[in-house]
Amino acid sequence: MLTFMLQIRLPALSAARILLTSSILLLCSCTQQSSPDSIDLSQNDWLLAPGFEDQWALHGIAQHSQSKIVRQPIVVAQHIAMQPGSRLLHYTIQTAFTLPARGSLRNPALYLDIIGENWEVFLNGHSLQRQIFTNTADTHIEKYRSVRGLTVPIPASFLQKENLLVIHLIGSPPVVSWMPNSRLGMYKKKGYLIDDLQALQHQELPGLVFVYVVYAFFGIYHIVVFFVNTQERHNLWFGIFTVSLAVYFTSLENWLYHLWPDMNTARMLRLEYMSLFWLSGLFLLFTHSYFDLARRLRLGIHYLISFQLVLALMVLLCDFDYSLLFLRIWQYSFLPTVVYAVYIMLQVARSRHEDAWLFIATMSFMILCASWDILSALYQIKDFRLTQTGFFTIFAMIVFMIARRIERNARRTALLNARLQGLNLSFERFVPTQVLHELGKTSALDLDVGDSVYGMMSVLFSDIRSFTSLSEEMKPDENFKFLNSYLNRMEPLIRKHNGFVDKFIGDAIMALFSEATRPHEQRHTSTATAAVLAALEMLAALKEYNSNRSSYNYRPIQIGIGIDTGPLILGTIGSSNRIDTTVVGNTVNIASRLESLTAWFAVQLLVSHSTWSLLENQEQYLARPIGSIQVKGKKEAFLVHEIFDQNASFERELKLSTQAIFQEALQLWKQADFQTAHALFQRVLDQNPSDTIAGRYIQECDRLIHSPPDTSWNGSVHMTVK
Repeated sequence: MLTFMLQIRLPALSAARILLTSSILLLCSCTQQSSPDSIDLSQNDWLLAPGFEDQWALHGIAQHSQSKIVRQPIVVAQHIAMQPGSRLLHYTIQTAFTLPARGSLRNPALYLDIIGENWEVFLNGHSLQRQIFTNTADTHIEKYRSVRGLTVPIPASFLQKENLLVIHLIGSPPVVSWMPNSRLGMYKKKGYLIDDLQALQHQELPGLVFVYVVYAFFGIYHIVVFFVNTQERHNLWFGIFTVSLAVYFTSLENWLYHLWPDMNTARMLRLEYMSLFWLSGLFLLFTHSYFDLARRLRLGIHYLISFQLVLALMVLLCDFDYSLLFLRIWQYSFLPTVVYAVYIMLQVARSRHEDAWLFIATMSFMILCASWDILSALYQIKDFRLTQTGFFTIFAMIVFMIARRIERNARRTALLNARLQGLNLSFERFVPTQVLHELGKTSALDLDVGDSVYGMMSVLFSDIRSFTSLSEEMKPDENFKFLNSYLNRMEPLIRKHNGFVDKFIGDAIMALFSEATRPHEQRHTSTATAAVLAALEMLAALKEYNSNRSSYNYRPIQIGIGIDTGPLILGTIGSSNRIDTTVVGNTVNIASRLESLTAWFAVQLLVSHSTWSLLENQEQYLARPIGSIQVKGKKEAFLVHEIFDQNASFERELKLSTQAIFQEALQLWKQADFQTAHALFQRVLDQNPSDTIAGRYIQECDRLIHSPPDTSWNGSVHMTVK
């Protein structure tokens, strides 16, 4: 059930409007109607006298010296002084009524809107209903029967043309002299009549139950919402406030007394008082939390709610006779509560919150309603009560405010999500998501300095030849336009083959190809194959790019690409204020040196033997080994291959036709036969003047012929620069 409530996806304002509109319509429909021949006893004169004698039930109150003629409401304490004592108080009230001439009341019944605390009703000397539960010593009521909406059927044999109605009232003495027992009597101005039983039973229908269900639903819903998001504490206070509201108004319903006709009504009154006492404190707690008021205001609210909780506990734990005392204390404490509430409203106004004035207007209306009802209860001014209307208004206002808050938060969240998505996309331009995946992170927020992972990858380095001299010919803004134009063509080709750019270093690109970041369906090819295919597409795109440049009379550019495959460490470096990702390992260094060798040999693409050995379908590539290279700073040499698929067609044909001679020359080079190797490299160069590698080997042979190597010769080309 709770999960279902949390999964409701109706727009908040729409749901609130539906429930509140239904409640308002139901409130408006709950009108009581009586039959046209009903007898309104609340308009009669009643005779009130202290004490009770059995003959009064039949003959009425005798000429008692203390009898008084009164009108409804009959609150005994307002007419006869009460003093604290050890014995129960007995009083008698009576009135007379005449049946209608037409005799249309076929099933007559007596209806008393409220009566308490113990009592017995007589009609023409016959007992209609007895609700007296006192101890034998007549000092204590054992079962309170302050009943609302009492309907008593009247047997036809009891009725006469002129009828005498006598009620024997019994109540507890006041606990203090200044506060009489105001529950003793019939303390409503209207609602006492003789009517047809069917019409009276129609009045007893629980018409407002749906409204209280709405209160309870919203209350429980917001309590659950609080436990889902404990930061929104106003949901908790509103939830408890609304559930208490449902309990309070339900305890006032007449139908409860028909549902449990024999209950001790003290329990219902305790529940009524307890739920009433802390409503104002809960509402102010909600106000403080919703409008995020200053902490110093919360202290006053805590004192108030603590005081109200103590009163509620006293009602629960103390003898029921003291409950009126606690009710009166709460009523008198309402004045300072109102003063404090007005002060809170001023603070809300100062906050300039979006809902401030709506809240202040509704809160002011609620204060007026509550003040009217408390004064009416204290001084029996009118039966008309505004509390139901006031609380419903404030309930509707809070629901509307919270719904608007949810809508505003939803809009802000949507905007924030859009911004976050934009930031994530921007962040991915600096730190690729593949890096996060490699490090086992789901978000950049999870990155810490020192995070690292060891893995096998292919590393691709590319660089523009003679970029320094090229950039000197351009203005600064032209430099950046040129670089962005070039890089914008190259990066998608790397991404196409599931690689990712780790760094742009000026005009240079460092890209990584990892097994872990490739889709499963594309893992049938090695990372080495992916890197080489990306490199060949980059060289093909370069041709098209140079063709476009030539149309604008810009000179073409050349790039070199080096690729190595092997183990490396990917991780984060930096400080608490600045963090960056990087890769460390011999594989990175070799790829960088291979890219530098493309410039030395004047070729486009060189790969290490470890990369070449991992290529699928090697026969589809135009390639040749070009010997072992020992770069500066490295003790071990490594075998290098040239891949020349993207060379001009005549260059490809000439390199293939001289492949055997070139390989024979390399073998002689390794054997330190530099004279013969020189001659063979020269033959290659004579047949293919564009073979810059053969030309470079001729230079190296000349150098070694004049300065022969020592016995440590391993057949490698020794690079003296990085």
